Amino acid sequence: MKNLDNLALLLSKPEYFEYFFKKLDRPDFFDWINNKIRAFDSIPEPILIDDGQYTQFPIWWPGKYLVKVAGRIPDKVFAVVKKIETDNISALADCAQAILNMSPEFLKENAAEVVSLFDKWLDLEHTVYINDVATNLFKKYLNLEFFDETCMFLNILSKTKLLKPRGVHFRIEMYYYTDLVDKYMPKLIENRPIEVLYIIENRFRKVLQSHNNKTQYSTFHRSTVENSSQTWRHNAKDLLFEVLRDTIQTVTKLKPEESKKIIARYLTEKRTIFERLAIHIVRTSELNDIIIDIITNKENLYRTDIYHEFALLIKERFGILELEEKKRFITWIIEGPEDVENKNDPKTQQHIRFWQARRFLLIEEYLRQDDALEEFKDMLNEYKDVFTRIDHPDLLSYTQTFAGPRSPLTEKQLATMTPEQFIDWAKNKFPTPYDPIEGSPEGVARMLEGFIKQNPHPYAQNAEKFLDEDLWPTYLSGLIRGLENAIKDGKVFDLEPVLAFIEDPLKFHSEPEAKYDYFEVGKYTWLRRTIASFIESLVRKDEFTFAEDIMNRTQEVLVELIEKDEDPTPESEQKDGPEANNMDYVTYCMNSNRGQAMVALMHHALRRARMRSKEKGKGPFPPGERMDMYKPFFTNRFNLEKSPSVQSSYGQFLPHLYYLDQNWIKQMIEEGKLFPKSKGRVKYWDAHWQGYIGFNRFYNQIYELLKGEYTKAIKNLSVSEKKEKQYGHYDENLTRHLITAFWRKLDDIQKGDSGLKRFFGVAPTECRERAIWFMAEALEEVKPTKESEEWQRSKALWEDRVKHAQDAELANFGEWLKNCPEDLDDIVHLLKPIIPHLQYGLQSEEVLNYINKCIESCTKNALSLLNDYLKMEQANQSVLFRQELIKEILAKAHQYKDKPEIVKEINEAVNRLGQMGYYDFGNLLVE
Repeated sequence: MKNLDNLALLLSKPEYFEYFFKKLDRPDFFDWINNKIRAFDSIPEPILIDDGQYTQFPIWWPGKYLVKVAGRIPDKVFAVVKKIETDNISALADCAQAILNMSPEFLKENAAEVVSLFDKWLDLEHTVYINDVATNLFKKYLNLEFFDETCMFLNILSKTKLLKPRGVHFRIEMYYYTDLVDKYMPKLIENRPIEVLYIIENRFRKVLQSHNNKTQYSTFHRSTVENSSQTWRHNAKDLLFEVLRDTIQTVTKLKPEESKKIIARYLTEKRTIFERLAIHIVRTSELNDIIIDIITNKENLYRTDIYHEFALLIKERFGILELEEKKRFITWIIEGPEDVENKNDPKTQQHIRFWQARRFLLIEEYLRQDDALEEFKDMLNEYKDVFTRIDHPDLLSYTQTFAGPRSPLTEKQLATMTPEQFIDWAKNKFPTPYDPIEGSPEGVARMLEGFIKQNPHPYAQNAEKFLDEDLWPTYLSGLIRGLENAIKDGKVFDLEPVLAFIEDPLKFHSEPEAKYDYFEVGKYTWLRRTIASFIESLVRKDEFTFAEDIMNRTQEVLVELIEKDEDPTPESEQKDGPEANNMDYVTYCMNSNRGQAMVALMHHALRRARMRSKEKGKGPFPPGERMDMYKPFFTNRFNLEKSPSVQSSYGQFLPHLYYLDQNWIKQMIEEGKLFPKSKGRVKYWDAHWQGYIGFNRFYNQIYELLKGEYTKAIKNLSVSEKKEKQYGHYDENLTRHLITAFWRKLDDIQKGDSGLKRFFGVAPTECRERAIWFMAEALEEVKPTKESEEWQRSKALWEDRVKHAQDAELANFGEWLKNCPEDLDDIVHLLKPIIPHLQYGLQSEEVLNYINKCIESCTKNALSLLNDYLKMEQANQSVLFRQELIKEILAKAHQYKDKPEIVKEINEAVNRLGQMGYYDFGNLLVE
């Protein structure tokens, strides 16, 4: 005893403390360390270094001892590990490694608690040391063939988080999860296909729900269900989808009847990615009855959202159809696409021929070989000229890797030239026609751009010399882009020659007629857009100081561009822009000359307002005068600008324009110029609204100013049309604004004129779900008390929605329970209606955690809710990974087994679980 006392005294010195735990590996010292010197109770906290830029995690030496003895005394080590609470990830990594070293029997017996610990650790900000141990423990469970326990671990390793703007990511590094998927998942899927399926499906759905857009992960994000040159693993969403796909394929082989139920469910999903997945699975299996149903559904022939999977199905399985079914299908192709207007138009006729040819190519082999289809074989000759122009008939679009234009001039050679020498070289290098494979003006221009970015001075001084008719326009664009990028990098150079350059090309030469490569050797119209972008970057860079004269000259350039440039034309906007549904108004605005110039001019006005306060002896503009130098022009452009895309800039910059002149904005709205009310100017309202709602945060003053526009936007919500309205893509932003207005007490759900109430009355389910999700985020931030105004208003919203909603919207109220300040007895009337809508267990865990939290204070109602939960259609799958939590709830309820009403509820739950096949709950029955 005396020796141990002396040792304890010695260990009070850091150098001996470190040496002792580095060398010690005897388990018989554990009790003394734990109880006497309590070394496991004190863990060094993380240290901020380099002025808080980095975090250092000190070594916890007792943790090194735990790692060494865990295999021999796992129960004692685990008892310590479970109690440890720290942000020191290095210490937690030792705890994790200690668990990994424990015996297989111990790991199997305590799997639920082990998984729970890792789940908690992986939620920490720093997990770098945990990643490797977590994946190794997964592999250990799998190699020991503890498949149920491995599934539990897979469930937590598959959790994701949304990192803006990087997208969806796993909590562990993508490398580790990819390694598990590629090397180890096949074995687990082979042995537990159904369990893996529901784990991955739930995780994949959670990822989609985090965006809450039924078109999310469409053909734009995933061109093909199978892995191909058209698909890439960008993030966790892609990988989860691939695991889901491979798991269903295994289920189809091992449990065909179960797979048929899953496929039938997927074929009726709102999100088309599940429908595409189902079609892929039936194509690669022998489910002929389902295949025939899909092919003979005429509507599928016209759908673009499932085209690739449907096309492959036709190409590979068309032969199983009966002869009459084949003929009927071919007749549909001959009839052409539905809902085509102006069929006599030559371009429309060309489109129809391509549409037909693409589908005839899918069944070309059957037409050639099947004599019973002789009457249709002439189609192969009729469309022969079109067939040669379609390389991939199963894809509506095809992406190939393109290295970009090449330059015959190297950077080293360019570095040896003066600007004058480069101009002479460029004028004589590419006599027409030239071979773009050997190099092109565009390739040279791109290299020139990068060179000027690094060293702008000589080219800025000689900018005017580029105004030469013998230079391709692309060189002029390369010059300006290079100078713009130099400005963005903070480089300063002489602006005078550059201004002389950008003022002159407004008298531009005619466009080059020859088109020798993909980039058409550049265009002067591209240069004009580049000039507008250059001026925008210049005025946005406050570090770049310049005189009033430069502001005036650049303003004149932008005004002339806006007044004289023809891009966009009504024809181009109708062909390639919003009128053709190719892109929204704001995107098209930024990709047009006048649109880019308008955006630059608005930044110009903001910069002038910032400059005025810095001018000697002037001070800031008086209220209302910030816009005096721009107001007449912007006012006239409302009438003169015919492009709604360009006009979307007014909406995009509305908060900035409001800051510059509030009265002017109010006047423009009153006069019907901004957000016009007349039917003939609907598309301008759409453009203004897209620009505003799509690119701006919520502002109280502007909300009050635009209440009428918010009301109109609510009416225009894209409810269920396959082809959404132009502003339909902005519904989510509108939802967030309305919830913010409610949260800031600018709207009241209990009043008849409530915008939020109108929204809930007309919005599609996806938008309403998202609204409830946004409120959950707000509650998470404030952590309301029961008496707080935030909670009282939130509860009023919940009560209103329970009265009026009867769909999946209600399920998202489960997310509120994490921060619900009331006992279950107070809100049981709000909880019961959401239980039937907890599909596939998406909010099930939060509901069960809340029941567990309240089981001792509100036992009767908590058990009643649990039984409602167990009656759900999807309860079986949901319970699978929440068994321990349900056991904990029922075990806590046992302390009240002297009350008959409690016993009744407990036994009902246990019996229902037994009916589902969970027999290990039997010992919880109360006799």
